[in-house]
Amino acid sequence: MGIAEAGVLPGCFYLIGMWYKRLEAQKRFTFFFNASSIAAAFGGLLASGIGKKDRIRGYSAWRWIFILEGILTCVFSVTAFYIIPDFPENAKWMTKAERAYLVERLAADQRSSEIEKDFTLQVIMKCFKD
Repeated sequence: MGIAEAGVLPGCFYLIGMWYKRLEAQKRFTFFFNASSIAAAFGGLLASGIGKKDRIRGYSAWRWIFILEGILTCVFSVTAFYIIPDFPENAKWMTKAERAYLVERLAADQRSSEIEKDFTLQVIMKCFKD
């Protein structure tokens, strides 16, 4: 299960980065981290509640936790796969004008970065001196 979940955090950050400008994405990253903390707290409460269902249908409580949370995760992931578009260009729920506006807005933000700058040993040493 850990192998499957290992890509969730970077994948979410990647998706956020594809939809928002750099300065806007920071706030969304903060909300995402806060939501992760709150979800972890409620996950413990949910596991505690499910843990009280010991020996129902012959299964131990820990098995019920894996079964119920696993089913919820699988249903959510399959649904999200078909609903969440990866790039603004692929969003079927937006009009062409909205997609074009969003793509241009993100492209303008990307132009202001130093992506075109050469990556040299001097740049690396400057980072270590920082």
